[in-house]
Amino acid sequence: MSRFGKYLGYMSVELDGELFEIKPTLRQKQQLMAIQQKSSKTGMTQEQWSELHKIFKDILRTCDPEATDEELEAFLLKYDTEFMLKLYVAFGWAKESDLTSLKDKLTEKALENN
Repeated sequence: MSRFGKYLGYMSVELDGELFEIKPTLRQKQQLMAIQQKSSKTGMTQEQWSELHKIFKDILRTCDPEATDEELEAFLLKYDTEFMLKLYVAFGWAKESDLTSLKDKLTEKALENN
């Protein structure tokens, strides 16, 4: 194994006491970063949330390839924001201690856009 072999494998994300072993791709990470940069000034648009949900579903399929769209959409209906924030931590974009303030900012911007 090369010296980069330690970076192979899955990331662990815990939501509501349940551990999800996900394996996002570099492309998915870049897509998430691009959407986040676009939305950081004006808040997340409905189109951007739709793009995020598509990426989230693709990432979630890495831990359960048999999950249906309906099941994943039901999961995201309840946990989309929390899942996104946990990805920020997994990617090293935020610390676990920052999650409450990040969630408050996202919620505030979402309310302003409605």
